[in-house]
Amino acid sequence: MIPILSRTYDPATFGAFQIAASLAMMIQPLATLRTEFILPSVTHDENARGLYIRGVLMVLAVAAVTTLAAAILALSSGMQPAQIAAMCALQTTALAITVLDNARLIRAGSETRLAIRNGLAGALTAVLQLVCASLTLDIWLLAVSVLAGRGLAILLTSIGSPRWNRNDVGDESRGYGIRRITPSVLAGVAASATGQTLTVTSGMTLGPSASGYVGVSQRIAGAPITLVGQSLSQLTQSRSSALIRASRPGLGRQVRRQMLVLSGISASVALVLTVLAPPLAVPILGKGWEAAGIVTAVLAFPISFQLLVGPLMPLLPMLGRERRLLSLQLTRLGLVLAAVVIARVLDADLLGTTVCFGAATLLGYLYTVVVLIVEADRYDRQHPQELDGNN
Repeated sequence: MIPILSRTYDPATFGAFQIAASLAMMIQPLATLRTEFILPSVTHDENARGLYIRGVLMVLAVAAVTTLAAAILALSSGMQPAQIAAMCALQTTALAITVLDNARLIRAGSETRLAIRNGLAGALTAVLQLVCASLTLDIWLLAVSVLAGRGLAILLTSIGSPRWNRNDVGDESRGYGIRRITPSVLAGVAASATGQTLTVTSGMTLGPSASGYVGVSQRIAGAPITLVGQSLSQLTQSRSSALIRASRPGLGRQVRRQMLVLSGISASVALVLTVLAPPLAVPILGKGWEAAGIVTAVLAFPISFQLLVGPLMPLLPMLGRERRLLSLQLTRLGLVLAAVVIARVLDADLLGTTVCFGAATLLGYLYTVVVLIVEADRYDRQHPQELDGNN
């Protein structure tokens, strides 16, 4: 879809959409209270149902607040800020309700249904956005397409899905109250802010066109990572939650094996993007998008490393290690913010700022690898007994 959208909307116009998308990703952890990470490891159905309902109510509350903010901005600050806020509200709702209901299917072990939903959501959203682009409709309708496509996919794939067993009630080994919610949500916001810092700050300091270049570059480089990473994340949650619910060991072995496989895939994807992105930018995206090819090449390795650690990030809240997760994400955020500040002090252009951001992102991912291995081994030491020979 990117080549069609980039030929319909100029970098400045598309930059507004990208800023809204970035803000939505930052708000989404608050909208769900990060219950999507906890839900798969909840033992009893009635407890899981209560957690799910709480998440849905919070999504609706955040949607109402962001919509109200858009209305206030329309009256006080003009249409562009209001439009960005409105697109943010639509995309926040789409992201939040999707990850929340996906967690319900992950807990039920409905992996095939999840795969169908992922593909259907992408296809429906693409078709709706294609209609918007072909008719040269206003940019905010792209955000409507995201919500409509994901919402319809959820409705269609929920038909015949497993239902809650209201009689399955019991105590959980770890509740999910305010002491766990607060660090988990803050960690989620920090993680999203880390990934979206370049899009937002480049728009603030270098203009909306810079946000358009960065946003498109991140979507191009992140497309294969998102496609593979989303499925792997759901698979990891499904397998790891089964180990954790049964208090079985083997988590460290699982983490190392997955990282080893994904490191090769990440490096291969990054190498291809680094070589091909600059010469193919104009043929694919159209005139005026030359800078996007260079930015994509610079961000190829930093973004590809997301495939190495992203699917494993739900492990920390599932293990009840929300404070460790918060510390990790604040460290990563601090690194990229420092990099952006250094770039500003040096009066760097978009390329220089991107290089600083990419280096800080890579360093943050390497630290994340260490933390994930340490925490998985910590869990195994707490559950040393082997119930059988297969983990």
